[in-house]
Order: sequence, then C-alpha cells, then structure tokens
Amino acid sequence: MDVRIYEEFTESAKRAILPTSCQMERHLATSTRNVTITDVREAAVTAAPIAPFATKTLPPIKLEPFSADIETWARF
Repeated sequence: MDVRIYEEFTESAKRAILPTSCQMERHLATSTRNVTITDVREAAVTAAPIAPFATKTLPPIKLEPFSADIETWARF
C-alpha cells in the first residue's frame, strides 16, 4: 500500500472520529460532575453481589527458549 494512501486514510479516520470523541468527553464530564463519594458508596452497598468466577486448570504449555538467531524468529 502506498504510504500516501495510508496517510490519507488515517487522516480521514481521525476527522470522522473527532466529533464523536469530543461529544463523548462532554457527556462524560457532564454526567460525572454531580457524582460524590457518598453516591459511590451507596451504589456499592445496593449493587447485586457478584458470583465468584469458576476456575479451570489448563494444561501447561512448553515453549522452547529463543536461540537469538534472527532467522529462526518466525518459527519461534
């Protein structure tokens, strides 16, 4: 891919994302402005209990050490 095409695509993507990003930042700033520490504590007390995660033992994976030979890097 031509570098110029890549740069044009990147700039186009940035221009497309910027308005949404700015709008999200304004929304978050507005929504978090009125949050206090007591609100967070009350939310933690009233939140539903979290079920513990199930655990599973996975078989060990044996990795050969890298020989520091650049030609074997892809196989490593």
